[in-house]
Amino acid sequence: MHIHLASTPLSRLLGLLGRSPSPTPLLIVPARSIHTFGMRRPIDVVFLDADLRVVKVVPRLRPNRLASARRAVAVLELVAGATTLRPGDRLALTLAR
Repeated sequence: MHIHLASTPLSRLLGLLGRSPSPTPLLIVPARSIHTFGMRRPIDVVFLDADLRVVKVVPRLRPNRLASARRAVAVLELVAGATTLRPGDRLALTLAR
């Protein structure tokens, strides 16, 4: 699976806002909270710790909401219904060349 990385202040602030209805998942780093203000559709939100282990999953987070996880250092935003991850799962990421 390909993902986009949001690591600048502006890209982290915007997240999936304004992207097409079925975008590539977005990894926001660093982040321990996100918002869905201005979004029109719900999204799945996966909070990750420093080892890329899932610490919390918020499925179908509706527009105009906040979500956070204390131990998170990154957040993966996906189209609502797309995630099958559960707390305790670990991601393995490799850089595309």
